[in-house]
Amino acid sequence: GPPMTLQVDGQDHPIAAPFAFPGEARVTCRLSAPGPAHDLNLMLRRTAFRGSMDIRPFAQGAAVSMGGDGAALSAFLALTPCILSGPCDMVLAPWDLLLAERPTDLVARTDGQGVLLAARIRDPAPPA
Repeated sequence: GPPMTLQVDGQDHPIAAPFAFPGEARVTCRLSAPGPAHDLNLMLRRTAFRGSMDIRPFAQGAAVSMGGDGAALSAFLALTPCILSGPCDMVLAPWDLLLAERPTDLVARTDGQGVLLAARIRDPAPPA
């Protein structure tokens, strides 16, 4: 969709990549043009989990590793068609979501330009 700007506690943040903010913040959204837009939020209880999200583009024929980072649970949202390979091949269409517990050997590939959004959930950091 059109570019989006979030206003979080009075501060503007143009969104071009995943952006973290506390769930209790006062948030409004503004689109730069009319039209549908998609937004994905990862919301976790801070005392129970840590989370992160990133966008992973990859070129035709290239492979991108999708695991091995110690996450207890990972979610992969296909933004373009792609194949995730591991113990078996999984064909993902745009907006398909794959949840994987402790993924270690998943590899993404595509026949065209590929883009995945990866969200990882980890146990909380040990107290200092």
